[in-house]
Amino acid sequence: MACLYDLESDTLYVVKWYKGQQEFFRYLPKEMPPMTVFSPLGDKVDTAQSNNHHVVLTNVQPDLAGKYRCEVSADFPTFHTEMVSSYMHVVITRSPPRAPL
Repeated sequence: MACLYDLESDTLYVVKWYKGQQEFFRYLPKEMPPMTVFSPLGDKVDTAQSNNHHVVLTNVQPDLAGKYRCEVSADFPTFHTEMVSSYMHVVITRSPPRAPL
């Protein structure tokens, strides 16, 4: 999932990701390490591929469908915050049965 933003002249303070009302990923560049994941979705986050603009979920199943939200906050002095949400659909495709030889 992508969270694209332009801070213009501001500095990034934090990027937070939510499923519904529950935060599951946070990117705070001033902390070491900058990424924090939270249960119950935390075990699905691929931290090697996730960053301040993208969150990659692994082993996605239909129960992960739902409303996701990205929240971006600028640092001091403005702390300007923007939020965008979107619905993620999960589709399971099955291979068609093989024709007998």
